[in-house]
Amino acid sequence: MFDELIKLRRNMHAAVWAVDITRLSTIKATWVRLARVVYTVVHEIADGQLNLRAMSLVYATLLALVPLLAVASRCSRPSKFTISWTEFYLAFLRHAGTVAPSSPSRF
Repeated sequence: MFDELIKLRRNMHAAVWAVDITRLSTIKATWVRLARVVYTVVHEIADGQLNLRAMSLVYATLLALVPLLAVASRCSRPSKFTISWTEFYLAFLRHAGTVAPSSPSRF
């Protein structure tokens, strides 16, 4: 049983990845790309790598947003947009739960 699954996986891998899509028509190339995406997603889910990739993407996005918000806050401080940024921060932090500040104290 296990050997049959290994053979099936090898055959599926060869059928999906051994095809040169530059020689195919547009419709067939699209179907092969779709089959590659489905094969990759199923393979990633089976190996448990999909959750790891999703978590790393979220982490990288948050790491990119924090400096962006800090620079935007610092650039808008001397202008009339300070109040709107304060309201934005408060609205953003309200979703954090009970630890969010209730009034715009000092940012």
